[in-house]
Amino acid sequence: MKNIFLRLDGKIVCEVFINTTPLSIYELFHQDLAVFFEPCAQEDVQVGWIKREDGVFIKPPSPATSSIPTTEV
Repeated sequence: MKNIFLRLDGKIVCEVFINTTPLSIYELFHQDLAVFFEPCAQEDVQVGWIKREDGVFIKPPSPATSSIPTTEV
């Protein structure tokens, strides 16, 4: 399992950090920055994903596609 940390803006993932060292997040970053990261057990989380109330991260909904009517004269 990877040692994954996320930085959130509200409920949106704005940064994914994968720690490949034996050091803690507080050893890698100054404490003023490290406090913004939270550990994550999900390995597939990406920037832009949303944190649900139950703590699970999900992909954002796909943007709605709409067709623009075309008029020929």
